[in-house]
Amino acid sequence: MQDAGERAELRVWVRHRADAIAAAAMVKALVHSAGGSGVQASMVATATTELAQNIVSHAGGDGEVVAWLEDENVVVRARSAGGGASAAPTRGGLGQGQAAVRRMMDSVEFAPGPDGGLVVTARVRIAALGRPACR
Repeated sequence: MQDAGERAELRVWVRHRADAIAAAAMVKALVHSAGGSGVQASMVATATTELAQNIVSHAGGDGEVVAWLEDENVVVRARSAGGGASAAPTRGGLGQGQAAVRRMMDSVEFAPGPDGGLVVTARVRIAALGRPACR
């Protein structure tokens, strides 16, 4: 059992595009464990893939994706350790990844990272959270 103030986190270090697949699988399992639907799990996994691929494309593959349950939400935090990551669309890119994440998640926050990178925190409410996944 967790003490107050502690939370169990799932973490994937993002160095290559294949790590985005691992991060997506991780959050998909987390949504399912919280009782979310298959559609919701796929949407959160897709948003996570976009966040992880941005770490590879814009921050040189130096970052991580962390996910956890908080109240009735699944929270996904993508952190880049530097590079060219920013909340603004980049030249040469379509700028659609961030828009997709905003559409699929209930809230998305951007903040500068402590080491010059970018921290993106996205939340989605799981209606069935707290109920057993199997009935």
